[in-house]
Amino acid sequence: MRKTLTAAALSAIALSPSLALAEQPMEHYQARLSHADHFTSTGARLEGVAEILRQDRVNYYTFEMRDPEDQPDAFFASPANRMKLETLIANGNLTAAVREEIVYGTPIVEVVVYHNHIDLELKPER
Repeated sequence: MRKTLTAAALSAIALSPSLALAEQPMEHYQARLSHADHFTSTGARLEGVAEILRQDRVNYYTFEMRDPEDQPDAFFASPANRMKLETLIANGNLTAAVREEIVYGTPIVEVVVYHNHIDLELKPER
């Protein structure tokens, strides 16, 4: 019994650094999700969080339409990575209140990108 507990404890200790490493953010930035980010380049209204975040990054990188609060990021500079937004958001912890503010408002958001998900937080207005 003692050997089993010791082996389990050693396994947990050995896995701890890799688990902590797996949860380290890959990217971190903030962006104002302005009126322009809620519409495609053809004028169609966007209604999903992933669509709006993607348009913000398209506006930032492709059209160089940037809000003063927008920051660069290396991950979503890639169009292929922007296509992963739906999955990353679906795997995150997006609350209904944050979703509503993003879809119907023009908030500043803090975006933290992990390997399998995104955390979104609303930043207070100054």
